[in-house]
Amino acid sequence: MKENTNDGTSSIISYENDYGFHLYPNPFKDYINIVLDNDHLSEISISDISGKEVFSKQFSEKLIKLDLYNLSSGTYILRVKNQDMITTKKIVLEK
Repeated sequence: MKENTNDGTSSIISYENDYGFHLYPNPFKDYINIVLDNDHLSEISISDISGKEVFSKQFSEKLIKLDLYNLSSGTYILRVKNQDMITTKKIVLEK
């Protein structure tokens, strides 16, 4: 991902984490971007805090934009599963 600086040059932003992906913005309003560290087939699911699954879909892209405008404000658990990992992260929807 490139970042433009004030002096007209560009720099590369490195996202390193222990999750195998990063996401932004968090908290979010209507959509959240997920950037996977690899392009393996991944299943992304979202559950509310009671454990009820409210979203699930498979993706093969590295950059994913999820439109979650139909969900109510609150805290959710995002789960990413692929051949290399299964990991979860808390996300917060603020409307």
